[in-house]
Amino acid sequence: MLKSSIFVTVLSILASVVSFFNQTLIARYFGAGTLMDAYLTISSVPLLIASLITSGLSYYLTPYIVKEKLENPQGYKHFTGSLFTIIIGFSTVLSLLVAVVFNWKMQYIYPNLAKVDHNILLNICVLTWLNAVINIGMGFYNCLLNANKQFLLPVIISFFPYVSVIICCLFFSASLSIVAISLGLFAGSLMGLMIGMVMARKQTIINFSFNNWHKFKIIFKYLPLVMLAMLSFGVYQSIDSFWAPRLGHSNLSYLGYCQRILVALGVLVITGPSTVLVPHLTEALIQKRDDDFYKTVVSVIKIVISLAAFIATVSSVLAFPIIQIMFQRGKFTLSDTTNISNLLPYMLIGMVFMLCVVLLFRVLFIKEKIFTVSGIGIACALLYFIFSGFAVIFIQKVWGIGLAYIFTWAIILLIALKAIFTKNEKYFFNKNTFLYFIKLAVNLSVLYIVTKAFFVFFKST
Repeated sequence: MLKSSIFVTVLSILASVVSFFNQTLIARYFGAGTLMDAYLTISSVPLLIASLITSGLSYYLTPYIVKEKLENPQGYKHFTGSLFTIIIGFSTVLSLLVAVVFNWKMQYIYPNLAKVDHNILLNICVLTWLNAVINIGMGFYNCLLNANKQFLLPVIISFFPYVSVIICCLFFSASLSIVAISLGLFAGSLMGLMIGMVMARKQTIINFSFNNWHKFKIIFKYLPLVMLAMLSFGVYQSIDSFWAPRLGHSNLSYLGYCQRILVALGVLVITGPSTVLVPHLTEALIQKRDDDFYKTVVSVIKIVISLAAFIATVSSVLAFPIIQIMFQRGKFTLSDTTNISNLLPYMLIGMVFMLCVVLLFRVLFIKEKIFTVSGIGIACALLYFIFSGFAVIFIQKVWGIGLAYIFTWAIILLIALKAIFTKNEKYFFNKNTFLYFIKLAVNLSVLYIVTKAFFVFFKST
């Protein structure tokens, strides 16, 4: 388990490096202006739909496939093949319906898009919706590969969209403008899906049979609830697209760049532990090894919090030089660097809570607490929307939305911990855990002071 986690983490680090380079090129060619605001706004709904379904599949489907493989090894390949065709068909129909309505009412919901060329908006819209369906297919194959303990392949496949965006920005940014980003994501995702299908060909036989419909009904019965649960992770760009433009030009872009930094950093922390954890905990639960189950959960929570808090502390102190080195070139100005570096520390604090919730959601899905996680998802979306609204109305600064991000994830983390350890409080809510977090807080304080001192010293020399 540890060896697999290390390999996955190393590959995830490499993916994060490629992602950082990808973001630097986007910043160089498009900055944080009107076009970037338009791209983030148009892509917010397709991204939301894709993330709700793919995230839901990653949490809910992986343990289900593990269970099916253990209980029905003979019909396993036909089961997964039929499931793939049904999921793609459902996603395509849903995307078409939402895309038509979204494109029809787009100018009314987001009046700031009136300043952008309609052809650019239409091209972004078409490519991002196609990419949404392809990403859902990739999400299915990621679940299939992870369930088969082929943990490295999904991480390798995740490279392709980043690399493709880099290529498209380098060669087509002048002729296609911001559409180059959408084209790159579409091409990279399509290639990733094709490779995933090839690598998992021994795990599935694509077919249109409905012989396993009684099993599929169980999955699709709860999929709407799972999608509601995934609002916890996918709704932020959509809500930001509604509130941030009310604070003025480029604020949506600032939040977008921060979110992408959080995703890149979060991958370093969460990918290895969460990917390897799912099959291990699923087997422990099926075999009724409760003590092993809860002790493993607590151990991984401590690891995730420690790593995330370390990264957040150092990155908060070094926010300005990090942003300056990464992004400040081309159309990305010093003013953009200053604004994002002021916002980033708030988002990084929220990231620590968020990554813990990512882990705990996997545990809740393994325990099949579907109604609990769907309620948490709704609560998360409502809290962030309300807190962001208060920030826009009363604080009237983009860092207020950063505070909304912190408060939302802190509350959701407490709810998730309570949901998991109810009737098993002794495993987490005890003296040892309390002392662990006291020591962590002291170490982080020392780390902050030392990092700040080094930063001030080197800045003055």
